[in-house]
Amino acid sequence: MGTTSYTDRLTEPKNLSDNATALPKHTRSFGLDLLRALAILLVLIDHTRVLVPLPGYRSMVSGFGVWGVELFFVLSGFLVGGIALRIFDRLDVTWSVIWSFWRRRWYRTLPAYYLALMLNFALVWWNTQTLPNFSGHLLFVQNLAWPHSEFFGEAWTLAIEEWFYLLLPLILMAGCQLTKTRRYGILFAIIVVLVGSLVGRLVWAFLHPDPALLTWGAYFRRIVFVRGDALMTGVLGAYLVRYHHTRWSARPLLMAAVGAVGFVCAVAILRIIIIPGHNGLATKTLFFSLVSFSLLGFFPAVSALRRPPAWIAEPITALSRWSYAIYLLHGTFLLHGFVLPNRGWVVLIGYLVLTLGVAAAVYACWEKPMMDLRDRNSVAFPSGFRGRWPP
Repeated sequence: MGTTSYTDRLTEPKNLSDNATALPKHTRSFGLDLLRALAILLVLIDHTRVLVPLPGYRSMVSGFGVWGVELFFVLSGFLVGGIALRIFDRLDVTWSVIWSFWRRRWYRTLPAYYLALMLNFALVWWNTQTLPNFSGHLLFVQNLAWPHSEFFGEAWTLAIEEWFYLLLPLILMAGCQLTKTRRYGILFAIIVVLVGSLVGRLVWAFLHPDPALLTWGAYFRRIVFVRGDALMTGVLGAYLVRYHHTRWSARPLLMAAVGAVGFVCAVAILRIIIIPGHNGLATKTLFFSLVSFSLLGFFPAVSALRRPPAWIAEPITALSRWSYAIYLLHGTFLLHGFVLPNRGWVVLIGYLVLTLGVAAAVYACWEKPMMDLRDRNSVAFPSGFRGRWPP
């Protein structure tokens, strides 16, 4: 049985009735669920490699986490960008509308994040009797322009995403105001962020010339103000879906092939140059753009996939739903629940069962109720916003 693809939903007719002020409800796209499930599996495979007692396994899967996180970034930009573009197309964008956009994002992301933050704090205190400094984590400034601390290491990606969600509607509004048009204003804003992030990394590369892998990770991959283009690449995909849907969907296999070529090149660069610590200007700047655009190349084909039989689709959908909680918690359990050098298949299976089980519980008992609360409180886009903006 097939489902409506996400690309179809982004190109719905724009003739809203006078009273139709809420955006259409989401139906799940199997293709995007598949990408989200793949992303979290790549992260888990990488971060659990120390538990697998196989010779050569660690080096074989080294770097999988990089691809998983970058896929999360592009996918988040694609999904949230699609929501933002529908807002700008359907509503007279004001501060009230932007505030509603932010509130809906925060209801989705902040409750689970702060739950994981407090859990990490409690476990560090329990194991070491010391109080970690997590003040930066409260407002997502822990890696704004400086290296992320070892405490709650996964949180660096959340800082990049939360700042992006905060700034996205403001950047789009500024682009529309400057160009006095909506469609080209949005494109202008997207290009500014893509180019601006690249220029930021270029400047940063001259300030941090050390070629070591640790420098590449701490000062380039994990710094908020130079990574906005990773998510904005996804927004560019949503833009193409909305305004150039025919071209976007015309040659999905060709786009996937181009993306595959770019991705293979990125894998070779990571393993041959970046991981050994031979980083230069290109790996600190253009490499991230190559990865993001290569991953986006797969989206036209994957987002149009039809839902397979339930025995295949349901586990993938479940893993997709739990992926946020898994990402937040998997490092916590790895560091505090399975203290290395414990290794072996029993340890690995126990770790995976614990992580997936707790993540499923967090989704069912915390994330989902918060999303339901958001909907019950009618955190929707205000009524009475019609016409075009800018005029």
